[in-house]
Amino acid sequence: LCPGRAGGNDTPCGWARAFPKQCPIEYSENERMRWHAWEPLLRGTRKDGVPFNSDELVPRDGARAQFMREFRADVETYLPHIWEVRLMRHAVRLFEERKDQVTATRHSDNASQVPIVRASTATCASKESINNCVSVIGFKPRIVEVPLRRQAHA
Repeated sequence: LCPGRAGGNDTPCGWARAFPKQCPIEYSENERMRWHAWEPLLRGTRKDGVPFNSDELVPRDGARAQFMREFRADVETYLPHIWEVRLMRHAVRLFEERKDQVTATRHSDNASQVPIVRASTATCASKESINNCVSVIGFKPRIVEVPLRRQAHA
């Protein structure tokens, strides 16, 4: 049961809120369209004979219904993740605002990435980074506003 519809409420959540009805035009098997998708492409073989791939954005042709099925699967994967990130940030903020004067806390980000600055890289090389555990230790409650950089969405 969708939590947004519990208790007689008619407001859906998640996918049902973003796309409440399956449009027969968008899910048409007869309408053709072109979109781009990330796919692993064979780039060559290593010295030991093992093939290696790299992901590339490639054009795809197909029915609108095929695109919508792929798009829906991607959105359904994305929605819970962004919800979890926002919920966790909110929970940490509330906890920090309401803790007592003697409680110390530690928040860690085990997946933070520190960039490696190189004098030069290969033409197609990706920027390299190192995994790093960043921790913030705090005490005494106070409200702190942390400006977050907006991420570009393609």
